[in-house]
Amino acid sequence: EALVAESLMPPEVPTSPPLLKDDFLRVHTPEYLQRLEHLADSIDGLVNGETIVTPQLLDFVKASCAGTYDAARKALTSGRAMNLSGGFHHAFPDHEEGFCHLNDVAVAIKKLQQEGKAKKVMIVDLDVHHGNGNAYIFQDDHSVFTFDIYQEDNYPGKKFPMDCPIPLLSTKGIDDTCYLTELRKHLRPSLDRFRPDLVFVVAGADPFKDDQLGEFKLTHQGLEERDRHVLDSTRSLGIPTVVVLGGGYARNIADTVKVHYNTARIVAEKT
Repeated sequence: EALVAESLMPPEVPTSPPLLKDDFLRVHTPEYLQRLEHLADSIDGLVNGETIVTPQLLDFVKASCAGTYDAARKALTSGRAMNLSGGFHHAFPDHEEGFCHLNDVAVAIKKLQQEGKAKKVMIVDLDVHHGNGNAYIFQDDHSVFTFDIYQEDNYPGKKFPMDCPIPLLSTKGIDDTCYLTELRKHLRPSLDRFRPDLVFVVAGADPFKDDQLGEFKLTHQGLEERDRHVLDSTRSLGIPTVVVLGGGYARNIADTVKVHYNTARIVAEKT
């Protein structure tokens, strides 16, 4: 609603063509996909004993994956695009973790590579949590560079190797200055070294100072500077960039909305 009010998007949210089963099978096992469908239609609908899945939720997750792929295609032609969902970076090939049922970024990358639309892809993960699903899926794939700045002393317990992990301890008091210093120190060298054809940004709102599931201390201004630095860096190198939401659990939902809104506003900037 905020984006529509500012004329940054049309009143009706654009929808994306659905993905095919084969698109999901490039990342997820057939057994897991079948199990998700079965659980969605069951009475309990519990994926791992605690995470719910219903037909409506599964439809939403699939649509979110389609939106990420569609946004990536648009970014390849227009330079920038954003999916107002997605960032399900905890989803593994054969199981769900951390509220993430299907891995939209991985599905989009595999499909784009199969279609020859992108060869080298970088994931820039700004969510407060380590993107263990993406790290696991791409740990032996040299065509995908994983960059992740996250809270080390937080979920998930097991971290997987990445190309550029930036683990930060909450006990060090990770405020705007500390976070942005680390981001600026590592992002541009990673982009220069890898030179991707496309960048996916998981622009999590959960590094915000009042988030319930993160312990970083970033302000709205700091998160705006985060997003602008990433997008300015990719633009200066002429690298198409697609942004997805990631997590956000502020005590006041208006704060989460504001973080995501500010991200979208920066994506929409012409220069």
